[in-house]
Amino acid sequence: MWWYTRGLSSVLGFSGRSIRNQYENLGLDVWLKNLFVPMYGINDWAGRAISLLIRLFMVAVRGFGLLFFVLVFLVFVAAYLILLPVSIVGFIYHLPGVLTL
Repeated sequence: MWWYTRGLSSVLGFSGRSIRNQYENLGLDVWLKNLFVPMYGINDWAGRAISLLIRLFMVAVRGFGLLFFVLVFLVFVAAYLILLPVSIVGFIYHLPGVLTL
């Protein structure tokens, strides 16, 4: 019973905190906030265009990094959910062989 109540709550809390920490470590919000701010104070159209392209590229790369991290944690939570039933089925499957020894 604990596995799917408090244990699952604990795993989901850990996953949520880890994803939030990774989001903060990547600084994605800072990159998005400063998307249209010219880099190095260069205010001509070429400087603004280059700054926008560089920041768009960085947001895309960091966004894919965060997406990968989220997918890893989704697999982790799915494995957590599947582990107990698979263990019980394996135990029941091998129980007759153990009892006949």
